[in-house]
Amino acid sequence: EVMANAEGTSTMKIGDRITVPMWIDEYTPHGTLKQYAKEIKISHNDAKRVANNVIADYTECLEDRQRFRHHIHDNVHYTWQSLCTTILSRRLRTEEDIDDGTYTTIDKIQFGNEFKRLGILSEEMKDEQCAEMKKVLKMRIRDLKRIFQFYAAAGDGGPADSMDHSEFWKLVKDCKLQKDRKTMPSVRIDLIFQCCNIDYSLEGKDRLASDDGELEPHEFVEGLARLAVYKYSKGTPAQRLQKLLEEDLLPNACSVDTDVFRERIAGDRVKDVFQKHKHNMKIIYKEYAADDQEGDAVLAGDTMNSNELVSFCREFKMVGPLLSERAVKVLFAYVQQEEEMLDDDEGNDEVGDSEMVFSEFVESQAAIGCQMRPDPYNVVEIRIDHFISQEIIPRALEMIRFRAKGLRKLQKPEGATGE
Repeated sequence: EVMANAEGTSTMKIGDRITVPMWIDEYTPHGTLKQYAKEIKISHNDAKRVANNVIADYTECLEDRQRFRHHIHDNVHYTWQSLCTTILSRRLRTEEDIDDGTYTTIDKIQFGNEFKRLGILSEEMKDEQCAEMKKVLKMRIRDLKRIFQFYAAAGDGGPADSMDHSEFWKLVKDCKLQKDRKTMPSVRIDLIFQCCNIDYSLEGKDRLASDDGELEPHEFVEGLARLAVYKYSKGTPAQRLQKLLEEDLLPNACSVDTDVFRERIAGDRVKDVFQKHKHNMKIIYKEYAADDQEGDAVLAGDTMNSNELVSFCREFKMVGPLLSERAVKVLFAYVQQEEEMLDDDEGNDEVGDSEMVFSEFVESQAAIGCQMRPDPYNVVEIRIDHFISQEIIPRALEMIRFRAKGLRKLQKPEGATGE
């Protein structure tokens, strides 16, 4: 009766006898349940084994991932080394090109043979044509500077602030000046290079001895003018020079873009990094500025030449696969700033492109730091700060030559742990 009314009531006393309802017709034998238990146990062990394999594979994957991150770090260095171009720049303010005559002057005595060949004999006409060519060159002074800087540093040897014979030939080939070999044979180009190297204001042996095999900037523009009067047969020398610049040189010649990098390091955060390390960097700069005691370098003890910069990079173990000594000399040539960009205490008229002042030295270290730490996902100021604080300052503190020089140890930021 209780079971019959089970659906209608929910109360029952303990100890009451009940009858199992016959509508429960599904009964599993005990042996079958044991078999089910064994199968479940086997399935559980299989799942456990699979889970252990997954954990082991994941652990190995983490180790591979760590090795891959180290590989990416090295790969970034190698990729940067193969793709990087040395680009330096200016500060954000407008840069005005100073015309000191280096890239805009054609001397009528030097150009005398070409004037004679063109039938320009009077001194008045020579002066007039030199003035016209000066106007043409002045309109392209910045382009001429960048082109000269690129090709002067393009060779494997020699100074990076002058152009040798092979570098001059590279310019000629890049500009495709030998399309018509009848008007511009190879022997003519060699003679032009030689004529630009000779000082025609001298006589006899002194004139021959003046050929040093390297083109200075004023000799470079003279070479462009000579190339123009041979390549083109119509017009005045100034008109031919303008045509050479517009149709051959500027569209084809390579040049150094000296604007991009300086714009990046002209921000306030980068300036704060420079100011943070100014004391130590000034001591290091002065120490190496007096390192070269040969020739004219003795008289420039407060500025740094290319040899002293190479010596600095070598002793600080920067020279290696990522930075060669040649690259340091090229960097020295690229980092030269215009006079109006120098600090107020560095405006020395006697400092030329063969010497580096402190602001240029700091800029060179910023460039080297970005090249040695080419992480594209890190901002410039952090890369420069890490390079100076982790590479330059610690090594200087370990060197005997900087003992008792006043170098300051860098203070770790509050809460900093590890490296």
